[in-house]
Amino acid sequence: MPSAARILAWWSRSGSAVLSWAAALMALSGLVWLSYETWRLLWQPPPMGAVDLGQRYAETRALFAGEPVYQAIGTASYPPASMTVLWPILGWPSFATARWLWALLTAGTLAWMARRVVRESGATTGAERRLAMLLPLATYATGAATGNGQVTVPVVACLLASLPVLLRED
Repeated sequence: MPSAARILAWWSRSGSAVLSWAAALMALSGLVWLSYETWRLLWQPPPMGAVDLGQRYAETRALFAGEPVYQAIGTASYPPASMTVLWPILGWPSFATARWLWALLTAGTLAWMARRVVRESGATTGAERRLAMLLPLATYATGAATGNGQVTVPVVACLLASLPVLLRED
């Protein structure tokens, strides 16, 4: 019996269990990693906690206060349009409140992305859907971006949302 046929036979017998175990491991690792990184975003003091969010916070507030952002803040590299987009979350509240708002935005975005990945994955079984749902939640990059307060998670969500438009043939 050729190797491919043996592998297919094994997968038809064991595939669901393998996917279930993989989903359980991904859920555990995602829970641990995202919990730690959420703690970093919300409660770890600077300079380690919400480091990028703190920089965007300072830049956004400086821009709308009429201060020379790029001369006064050495880390300022985002264009003014980015700060305009970030103003609803970073422009008016205290930094502690902005951290919570950013955490809510990130959590909502991750929930949307998990649902979208399941829908677009073509997963048919429950085990496949669970594994697909956990993909955006259990990656190192998702956790690190969350803890640092980076714009990565919302930007990736916007890119995912734009794919159907970009892939249309008309």
